[in-house]
Amino acid sequence: MSLETELKEYAKSIGIPLLGIGSPERMKHAPYGMDPEVLLPGAKAVVAFGLPALKGTMSAFYTAEDTGNEQLRAVYGRYGRGSTNAVTLMYATWAISQWIERKHHYVSVPTMTGPWSISRTLSHRYAAVAAGLGEMGYQNAVITPEYGPRVRWGAIVTNMPLAADPLYSGEKLCDPEKCGYACVNLCPNAAISREETEKCVIGEYEREIASVNFARCRAQCMGIADRVDPDASPEEVQKEVNRIPYEPGRMFRADTYLCDRCIGYCPAGKDYGNYVNAGFTGKADQIRRIMHFEEIFDRIDSALKAGAKDELKQLRPQIEELRAYYSGADWRKDYEDDEAGLIPGRLKRGVLSEDAVYDLLDEIGQTE
Repeated sequence: MSLETELKEYAKSIGIPLLGIGSPERMKHAPYGMDPEVLLPGAKAVVAFGLPALKGTMSAFYTAEDTGNEQLRAVYGRYGRGSTNAVTLMYATWAISQWIERKHHYVSVPTMTGPWSISRTLSHRYAAVAAGLGEMGYQNAVITPEYGPRVRWGAIVTNMPLAADPLYSGEKLCDPEKCGYACVNLCPNAAISREETEKCVIGEYEREIASVNFARCRAQCMGIADRVDPDASPEEVQKEVNRIPYEPGRMFRADTYLCDRCIGYCPAGKDYGNYVNAGFTGKADQIRRIMHFEEIFDRIDSALKAGAKDELKQLRPQIEELRAYYSGADWRKDYEDDEAGLIPGRLKRGVLSEDAVYDLLDEIGQTE
């Protein structure tokens, strides 16, 4: 058995189903953290490993989103986002390093992981992509084929002579055009930009990802977005966090899991289809339906305004789909929920205007 296979089997034996091997060279453009060869002179490999969220914790997340049940949100926070994952990944980081050093007598530098981290020694997201475990998603999270972005990561740097796994080269996992920029539209604090992007370079892998305002993201996830200015700096957000008093029995001043919509509702990954089929995802399916018909509405409206008759002919199936939606129970439910304030405020929803859709379909009828 090769060292690479032996290492992956060992990881599985300690409860870590995802492990890949990257090279230090692939990490040269990581946005933060240290160069692996600075962390360990003579480094030959960067080993990344991931812990996917349990189906039960994601079920708790979706139910909490739909019902506001904070006890279920805490279940997600403890087992899908925070301390349990941190402890498990801290143990895995230590155990894998022990395996490399005690059994094979090479050197392994563990890197900080989890919410208790006091430094960012290495970008685990870049390490995971560099190890061939997925691709970088538009919202800046690693997208895996099986679990989408619902994975927490750890990594070590070693001088063990491990062969790097190939970069992921399967079907495209993150296509924001296809999902209607779900992560952008579902972010309650406008932290993920649709217009501004940054280049992500990991070895030969390149793609444009969203420019993310991480101060806004943190404020939303910690439940203090209404207490800080939208353009607050990371330092200003931290000052507001520091004002929160410690409570008996709490591990942190504030929870860190009060959003995560760009993770939970990302449609990438085989697991998400299973959640949908099981009826777990609740309102997410309604939101995605509205986004779908909003895109159809915009395409038809643009073709009408441009007088593009040939394009309108090509859009005939979408026109009929919109007509059926507008006259059916789904549109009525979406409209009533919107009137009741149950649809996220930032979601574009011109398609839920009675007059707009009626006028659009009427105009199409006049051109036929």
